Amino acid sequence: MLEKANIKLTEQHHAIVHELMTGLSKPGFTVISANELLTIVQSFVKLSITYLTQKKSNGESIGETLAELHFLRPNVLGEFQKALYQSIYRHLSDDEKQAFCADLLQLLADVAKGYNQSAINLVLKEQEEIRFAHIQQVEKAHSDFENLYDKLDTLVTIRTRELSEANQKLAEEIQNHKLAEIALVESESRYRTLAESAHDFIFIIDKNDTVEYANKQAGKLFNCQPEELIGRNRS
Repeated sequence: MLEKANIKLTEQHHAIVHELMTGLSKPGFTVISANELLTIVQSFVKLSITYLTQKKSNGESIGETLAELHFLRPNVLGEFQKALYQSIYRHLSDDEKQAFCADLLQLLADVAKGYNQSAINLVLKEQEEIRFAHIQQVEKAHSDFENLYDKLDTLVTIRTRELSEANQKLAEEIQNHKLAEIALVESESRYRTLAESAHDFIFIIDKNDTVEYANKQAGKLFNCQPEELIGRNRS
């Protein structure tokens, strides 16, 4: 009976694949294409039938194949186990089901074991990749910050030097202006002293022909104080 059941399962391979695909397509593996899902289902069914009929395949390896889909559908293991169980049992008689019951349950247990272990490893690998990517982002941000700090420090140094040079130049200009004012005052003082002590009549007339300055001799000429002549028209 067992041999007959083995032949029946082998002959019904494509039918089981079709039923399994139909059952799994209803929930919708929208993240992967139908061809990708079909490839996985065919491999899964082939390994499962080989496991049941020849005891040559490893149930855990079947679960490892399913584990690659854990990030697409968290309940992929339960869906595959249920669909496989229903698809295989549909093609067996009650006696054949009894004969395969223990092996099928063992297959489902091995698939779950392989799936869980592989899923854990995949999750750990994904977490390590995420952690590594995060470290790289932090290191890049730190490097960018250091580069920005260096540029800012350079700009501050340049700007400080420019401001220092500008301040020094301004101070020199202010000093030169003060010296020029002092020289002008001194020059005017010397000129006034010479003009006041001169015995000649000295007038300073602007462009409007108005008296801007007159010395003491000029005041005596007009019998007035020199200040009284300032602002008068020469005529």
